[in-house]
Amino acid sequence: MKRYISLILAAFMAVSLTACQTASGLFHNNLSPESSTQVSEVGEDDVRVGFIFPYGSDSPDTISHVAAIRRMQQAVGLSDSQIDIVRNVSSKDYADQIEKLISQGCDLIFAKKSDAENAMIEAAKNHPEVEFCQEDGRKAEDSGLSNMHNFYVRLYQGYYAAGVAAGVKLNSMLNEGKIYSETCVAGFAAASENPENISSINAFTLGVRRVCYQARVLVRYVGKVGDYDADGECARQLIAAGAHLMCQRVFTNAVAVVCAENDIPVVGNETNIIDVAPSEAITSVTADWSVYYEYAVSCLLNGKEIDTDWCAGYKENAVVLSQFNDAHLAEGTIEKVVEVEQELRSGRAKVYDTTTFTVNGETLENLVKSDSAFKKFKKLVANGEFKESRNSSAPKMNFLIDGVQLADENYLPEEETTEEGEETSQAEQ
Repeated sequence: MKRYISLILAAFMAVSLTACQTASGLFHNNLSPESSTQVSEVGEDDVRVGFIFPYGSDSPDTISHVAAIRRMQQAVGLSDSQIDIVRNVSSKDYADQIEKLISQGCDLIFAKKSDAENAMIEAAKNHPEVEFCQEDGRKAEDSGLSNMHNFYVRLYQGYYAAGVAAGVKLNSMLNEGKIYSETCVAGFAAASENPENISSINAFTLGVRRVCYQARVLVRYVGKVGDYDADGECARQLIAAGAHLMCQRVFTNAVAVVCAENDIPVVGNETNIIDVAPSEAITSVTADWSVYYEYAVSCLLNGKEIDTDWCAGYKENAVVLSQFNDAHLAEGTIEKVVEVEQELRSGRAKVYDTTTFTVNGETLENLVKSDSAFKKFKKLVANGEFKESRNSSAPKMNFLIDGVQLADENYLPEEETTEEGEETSQAEQ
């Protein structure tokens, strides 16, 4: 996968930006090609790997992870019989599922949701011969267990790049008179309020404002994870509150479907949403989990230690944008996105450049000195940047920057009663 992306990037840089715009679907496609390298199969007695996912087979998140598992298999030579995938696992069932995978002979177990971490740590204590890898975990280092590992990706980098694409789209809507400075609003639908989502929201906002300084971002938390109806209602409420473009970090396709119904441009997550919103999709922010899966499994096969805490981003191709919707791209999108992606891959990009935002009207440099709630971030604020995922893979950001507003119950339009007695929101009038 790394070789494939590198080859495409080299070819991409060899042609003009005009040509790149027509070929953008290839450059940003994170689907794995057929490998041209012959990989030796790993004997079934050598290793067996288990995966635990909280969502069903139709969840974009599960689809993304399973595709990454298949890419890892191809890269290291595992057969299907050496892979165990368990879906739809609730928090109360993690311990039982982990023990079941161990009884089936798994040497390495990955868990998707941080709710599983306590059960994973307990199993790691009881089974030192098995390796445990917790996505978005925070306790591996403190556990003192050599077979317990945390991993995550710098997802915020993808949301920053997607924000740039969204900002170009908002600029085009401004130029066409479809929206005005006071109505230049993007919505962000997030499943819940946590550092992973807050980090993504802030990065998206900064990406948008890099090219469209007038833009504001309205955020609404669904309050549920993987609930199709709740995700759709969240999107409808943001549109009613004035959003003319949408970004999401949810675990169903409901937001994209609602945007398609309302002619609202949308940035997806986890999987390509062009088939769901063919005229409205811009791109999607995706993590290529195969980068970590391949790393961890290769460590196991080669007798090497797996990092206690692992994190990667654009530079390692662990975070990418999915295929752009060429038929509906705003002019100049590819040029701007290529510019920021080059910065991200080279390490030159400061996503959270502290000169570009404030929090409650103050700079982060001032807040870490004067506000007790921000002092814990002192080591993360250096050289004019908030260095997210610097000393741990899991994001730490728990504050929204100025320019982001919560579209809570008090913000949403009040419902009025028509002459016929039917309730209608102001946005529908």
